Amino acid sequence: MRRFLLFFFVIPFSYSVSISQHRPMVGSDSAIVEDIGRASDAYMAGHLDKAIPLYRSVYDREKSHRTLTPAFWRVLVDNLGMAYGITGNLDSAEAVFRYGIQSDSTYPLFYYNLACTYAERGDLDQAIAHLTHAYAYKENMMKGEEFPDPASDDSFKKFLGIRQFKDFLKKMQDK
Repeated sequence: MRRFLLFFFVIPFSYSVSISQHRPMVGSDSAIVEDIGRASDAYMAGHLDKAIPLYRSVYDREKSHRTLTPAFWRVLVDNLGMAYGITGNLDSAEAVFRYGIQSDSTYPLFYYNLACTYAERGDLDQAIAHLTHAYAYKENMMKGEEFPDPASDDSFKKFLGIRQFKDFLKKMQDK
């Protein structure tokens, strides 16, 4: 899994003078703002065991009633799913990314991270299928994001010597 790629979205919570300054970007529910702030601090410090329940709490509330802006909702889903994936809970990671895709079907990083989840399981065909979608929606990255390079992602390392994967990457790079 690409680790901590979304620094620029998490840093405002961790290093701002006041989290209340970010309320318009995040939402007006102070409990959600505080939980995201604590989750982001834990996430950035690598304490995923502490970040996951906080992100999960916000995620569950957001599933019932959306208050986050689309950008911060994407970060929430991405960070929660990545935290699950990095800690080896691939079923939960898959469920979070699938929910992200169901709710925001043109955001490429949900597909990319789902591809990482399948790659971690050793499922080359599913990894390529989801990477194909990620590349198809590559232009829908948020401002400041860079599309990750699967060739340098640890999740795909085991596929780098496989002709099918090498041919796929070459085809995507040539587009």
